[in-house]
Amino acid sequence: MKGYSRYFWAIHFVGDIIIINITFFINYYLKFNTLDFNNSPQDYKVLLLLFNFIWILTAFSIRLYDIKRVNRLDKVLFNLFKAAAINGLSISAILFFLKESDFSREHLYATYITLFVFVFIWRLFAIKLIYMIRKSGFNHKKVVIIGGGEVAKKLYDYFHSDTVLGFKLIGILSSKNLNFSIDNSNIINKHIDDIEVFLESHNIDEIYYTMPLTDTDYIKKLVDYTDSNMIRLRIVPDFRGFPFKRVNIDFYHDNPIISFRPEPLTDMINRFIKRL
Repeated sequence: MKGYSRYFWAIHFVGDIIIINITFFINYYLKFNTLDFNNSPQDYKVLLLLFNFIWILTAFSIRLYDIKRVNRLDKVLFNLFKAAAINGLSISAILFFLKESDFSREHLYATYITLFVFVFIWRLFAIKLIYMIRKSGFNHKKVVIIGGGEVAKKLYDYFHSDTVLGFKLIGILSSKNLNFSIDNSNIINKHIDDIEVFLESHNIDEIYYTMPLTDTDYIKKLVDYTDSNMIRLRIVPDFRGFPFKRVNIDFYHDNPIISFRPEPLTDMINRFIKRL
């Protein structure tokens, strides 16, 4: 199943659209005791189209379907709440602008509440399904760590934990002896000089470079090799001395700029919400 993870977003997307329409119809039936839109003086068909269109526009604007290999529950909940809030505010603004105040408020409120609940349950189910697929050994990426210091150890502990799935640590390559022990006998420890043979023989997907960034010649050589062999290279700098757990990196031309926390107002959606 390797390579099919690119379609996981479509599973979430199709599920959300189905749930949006089902919850709309269910609440319409509970309110009006019919599924025939023609019995209502208001055009609920147009309202349903607005529900779908604004949800799709909002979801892709805030990257709701940008599925990561590790999904925190609070992040999933926040993104769903964000999408539902923007959807509700947008539809309310459209109805107010068009002076369409005759639509049932009870139907709208009930639809949004059930929509949020069912989409959240569906998202948990979909994440659990992906979790089970990756835990069974399918759809994983083969990765290797370069370096043997404290940063490499933290990365090893991360990949070796039970909470991280979708990665299979194949080996650790370093120019010196590791300053930590490897608990898993299946993980290979090699000298960094053997890297090209190691990468080719194990079909590595990603490399995590944790050594100092001062050896620019070796890094350039590694970049050229990974580019020509379709291997993703990730540089893991040592941020242990910073007092914050999360940092953001921007580039002004070739100059990396590090900020210690994300600025919410740099997000267009957050600026829009603040102005409401």
